[in-house]
Amino acid sequence: MDNSPFPPLLPVFVKKDGFVLRYLLLSRYLFRTVQASLLEILFFRPSDGVFMSRQIVRPGSAFLFAFLFIFALFFSNKGAHAQRRVPPLHKINSRNPVSVLTRHYNNARTAANLEETTLNVSNVNRSTFGKLYSRDVDGELYAQPLLISGLDLPGIGPKNVLFVATAHNTIYAYDADNPDSKLAPYWKVNLGTSVPSGTIPTRNLPVEIGIISTPVIDAPSNTIYVCAKILENGFPQFYLYALDVRTGKPKQSRRLIEGSVPGTGEDNINGVVTFTPFKHNQRCALTLSNGRVYVAFASHEDYNPYHGWVFAYETSTLNRVAIHCNTPDGGYGGIWMSGEGLNVDASGNLYYINGNGTYDGVRNFGLSVDKLNYDAQILDWFTPGNYQFLNEIDFDLGSSGGILLPGTNYLVSGGKEGIIYVMDTANLTHLHTDGDRIVQRFSASPGHIHSSMALWNSASSPTLYVWGESDTLKAFRWRGNFFDTTPTSMSTMPVADGYANGPGMVVSANGSLPGTGIVWANLPLIGDATEQHVPGILRAFDASNVSRELWNSRQNLLRDDLGTYAKFCPPVVANGQVYLSTFTGKLIVYGIQPLTPPAPVTTLSAHPGDRSALLRWDNVDRAIGFTLKRSLSAEGVFTTIATNLQTTDYRDRDLTNGTTYFYLVASTNASGSSPDSNLVLCRPSTEAHGTSINVNFVGRALPMSRTEIAGVFPAAEWNNANGGTGSLFNLTDNGIHPTDVGIDWTSHDGFLIGLTDAPGDVRMMNGYLDTLDDSTTTVQISTIPQWLTGAGYRVIVYCDGDWVFRSGIYTLNGVSVTATDSTNFSGTYLNATNGSGNYIVFDGITADHLTLTATPTSGGLRAPINGIQLMLSPATLTGKINLEATPNLAQPVSLTFRPLDGSVEIPRKVTLDAQGNFTMTQMPRTSGVLHIKGRRWLARNVPLDLSSGSATLPSGITLIAGDINDDNSVDFGDLVFMLQSYNALFGDDLYRAEADLNDDGGIDFGDLSLLLQNYNTPGDD
Repeated sequence: MDNSPFPPLLPVFVKKDGFVLRYLLLSRYLFRTVQASLLEILFFRPSDGVFMSRQIVRPGSAFLFAFLFIFALFFSNKGAHAQRRVPPLHKINSRNPVSVLTRHYNNARTAANLEETTLNVSNVNRSTFGKLYSRDVDGELYAQPLLISGLDLPGIGPKNVLFVATAHNTIYAYDADNPDSKLAPYWKVNLGTSVPSGTIPTRNLPVEIGIISTPVIDAPSNTIYVCAKILENGFPQFYLYALDVRTGKPKQSRRLIEGSVPGTGEDNINGVVTFTPFKHNQRCALTLSNGRVYVAFASHEDYNPYHGWVFAYETSTLNRVAIHCNTPDGGYGGIWMSGEGLNVDASGNLYYINGNGTYDGVRNFGLSVDKLNYDAQILDWFTPGNYQFLNEIDFDLGSSGGILLPGTNYLVSGGKEGIIYVMDTANLTHLHTDGDRIVQRFSASPGHIHSSMALWNSASSPTLYVWGESDTLKAFRWRGNFFDTTPTSMSTMPVADGYANGPGMVVSANGSLPGTGIVWANLPLIGDATEQHVPGILRAFDASNVSRELWNSRQNLLRDDLGTYAKFCPPVVANGQVYLSTFTGKLIVYGIQPLTPPAPVTTLSAHPGDRSALLRWDNVDRAIGFTLKRSLSAEGVFTTIATNLQTTDYRDRDLTNGTTYFYLVASTNASGSSPDSNLVLCRPSTEAHGTSINVNFVGRALPMSRTEIAGVFPAAEWNNANGGTGSLFNLTDNGIHPTDVGIDWTSHDGFLIGLTDAPGDVRMMNGYLDTLDDSTTTVQISTIPQWLTGAGYRVIVYCDGDWVFRSGIYTLNGVSVTATDSTNFSGTYLNATNGSGNYIVFDGITADHLTLTATPTSGGLRAPINGIQLMLSPATLTGKINLEATPNLAQPVSLTFRPLDGSVEIPRKVTLDAQGNFTMTQMPRTSGVLHIKGRRWLARNVPLDLSSGSATLPSGITLIAGDINDDNSVDFGDLVFMLQSYNALFGDDLYRAEADLNDDGGIDFGDLSLLLQNYNTPGDD
């Protein structure tokens, strides 16, 4: 398949032995005379601009002409049989789907699939396009997925197979088309123990280091090549693997990546520089060319000493055949390119762009575009004239990969300076401090250019798509030998600020056909993805005018949300589907939605409030909206009260307290509406409320789901406050009751603690509002309900930042407390009663309006706010419990308070005193049931009302003995346990305290009699 955005049938010129010879390009083949006795035939692959060479004995000129003519006619459509390597993006035949065998489709790295015949600008929209299913994986996905169409699997037959590699060192082979989300992979293989991030250490890869680069596939040999970082005997090592794509089994023994070169760099030993796996990171995608796999290396966050390395391995044996170090007499020069692969030109030469490093133009070529031959030897290079300045400020030239413009000699790249460089690969011009002498350089973005650019030959002209840091997507038109420096179109939404936020982009189109070009971009929604996980968004733009966004994954959040952004990882568009990597243990698959009505809702629930009702339900397959209906009777006429709802909750207002309302909801899409949901009823009341109102300041972390439980006083239903400044109204309490509470906040910005995200406490404490030097964060809370103000309540302020020893003054309605953040949050809360800790308690509050300020005690210390809880002042429960048959009442018992409002259960373990008395403090002020359970006694449930602030357990509560096996029933199982220990005395091997029901030191007839007396008695659930 020809995947080039430029016409492939172009004349090419070369100077040979003093003469200019014109190459004759016939279909995919090129012929030239190279010496008197030989004819060289170059097999040309337009899809990635690679030529493969063969030489034959040159006959006489007349025979030669006839031979060339016949050869071209006969083989012009049979090139696949002559090629040593199949193009990275190809079709098995004209009727079969596309395969994606390398990063960005081809070795030219155009990031363009020009064989997409399903997706176009008319059907990629919110109504018809969205998430189809996902595939579960065991780790983060830094690697772009790969795809083989029509792969003949043993015992299964031809299938389209998707290959996914994780940072946990696992490779999955999944069905690429089956929408069953629970589908098992055809095979999966774990290559070895990944390296924990703290081992290196690295914050850019915050969890683990395993397979970080994109593998590469050789389709003719059915081989996938993978580089993995493995922890062996406490030390990290890199290995190259060759696996059979049909089974996952190794085709050769894995190869340890090791080597050295002569050099005088600071890490040399006796004039030899040796590759060190500990310091290096293999981020750059593997490259397959000329029967070799090329593996390139950079560093972990510039931890010195390191170098830029390229290793070459023979595909058939995995023997190393070449090694290249770009700064052997200095340092740095990492080859990472935000995950892009090396470029390969028509002659098999390799190109990479590296980062800041040593340069002398002799043996050291840091911060340069380097050209290597087949054996990884330096041929040519380009170094910017302001090299010294860029090097000093760490402005990598190689923060983005390059694109070879097919059909030309031009290479295009961009770096942290936001400059686009256009170079002639026949003369890269080296370094000129008086001004670059390349084809073109121009400023394309005010921010860094990370990740990928993309190229499409539209109906009007070839177009380059660039999306720089803190910038918008821009399209630049190619004019034959230069780009217009003014964008032909621009999007309107910038990417979020952050060094690792460069969008991963691709273009899909049906050739240059108008109306088929789409630019797809994977980018963070908020937050800096450099050292943390942040939510992501996938966007689709009309490639002919990128100011027109066609679709994004937030338009129907419930259906299409992707979760956590996978930095520098582009989507893969092939055969009508979009495959997207994430950091949340899933690969997401998007496509055209089935033309069938959505599934019905079966989980509708109703929660009463004061003159209102909160309706909630779960999302269902194929839904793009919801219609809500209400009636005053179950059999009455239902009136539609809301249509095209884009969320799974709705607050119905202005209702009459004490009146019962009935509700139904139906899901909708372009095909119609589902049947009605389950019927629910709700009776609004001023008495309907929970025990707390909880606010999570998300900062740059992930929002909490409504079921996550967090806090010093554990609660669910955390209201997420996004952004450094904003407002949030009608907060929900922890009993899922709607309130009229509103909150407004202003701060310097929202930030995030550098710890691994996890649901619950960690997620709530992960994000925070931040101050800067002497700035102040202000939070105002209004319309606090009477059930809090009338009873008196407490306010808990959570205050933990990502640096220790931060200190701030927190003032609530005039009362101030100083809190010092003495340690990063690790799952343990510390009360700041003495000035140190990560939460503050303000008690005895009755105001219906609160103003909270947080100000650093001195410049640079800062005063974070992670969350706030407003909760009824805790209640105290006292009581006495009798334990049947034992003279010793000083026993441990488990007490679990279960609020009737559905809020979080409170589990406690207390030890009774000798009279059976106990006290429980810090209890929620609400009604509920106390579940009492002791080892060998049956459970009892006792109704309680703690709303007044204190309660005493009713007298006469006795737990029945006999539950030896602790299953809350006295039955045959307990009898068996007793008989096994029968006649045993305390100290005997067979003695079991649980069977000694009367606690007399022996298991005898007294215990058996008691068990039989209570036989077949169950405890309370």
